[in-house]
Amino acid sequence: MKIYPIASSSAGNAILVGDGTTFILLDAGIRYARLQTECPVPITDVDAVLITHEHGDHIKAVPELIKRGTECYASEGTWGAMLGDHPRWPAKSCYHMLEFQVGTFKIIPFNVRHDVSQPFGYLLKSMITGKKAVYIVDSSVVYFDFKGISYWLLEANYELESLLALELDERVKKRIIANHMSIGSMSKFLMDSDLSNTEEIHLLHLSNANSNENDFVNRIQAQTGIPVYAH
Repeated sequence: MKIYPIASSSAGNAILVGDGTTFILLDAGIRYARLQTECPVPITDVDAVLITHEHGDHIKAVPELIKRGTECYASEGTWGAMLGDHPRWPAKSCYHMLEFQVGTFKIIPFNVRHDVSQPFGYLLKSMITGKKAVYIVDSSVVYFDFKGISYWLLEANYELESLLALELDERVKKRIIANHMSIGSMSKFLMDSDLSNTEEIHLLHLSNANSNENDFVNRIQAQTGIPVYAH
């Protein structure tokens, strides 16, 4: 399995995961034209898109992808929030803890916490390589334990001390804390997790104002002894 970063920020999120046979796009929150340019494989080779939730930085290219025949999966709550503007979208719903298959990947959606209709994270397993990846972004907590994960793709949005010290409306600070995972929370989750099969850790959705990429990478790499990459 290989992870191909494309975009990860409040301006847009998209990550490609492939096992040499099947390619899955995790979110599609950048313009379709940019996706065409920056996706490491032709868009026509993308077998499906897994959408975490309905915010624009996760769905920007979805209408065009669906129009061109790419299968896009999301929760019923996410589709419900989107279909008001796009009533003719052919929605492909997936469900909490109900496994489905796209090509050579088995996929399990699971609930996360964010201020939207029904956000999901995703567990992917390649039937070719046997390796697993977990994708969690825009969530303040992780509700589940995962075993045998080769690739972690996890939000590390902010440093709590930096956020609290920032001159920012307290309501905004509270919303960030309630809806996004800090580097401290992410670090604790990893250290409490089974890392025996882990090959890579990917840090996602770092805040421009409240994160330090080099520090975050070095901190997690020192704690785990595993290669760490920031998107």
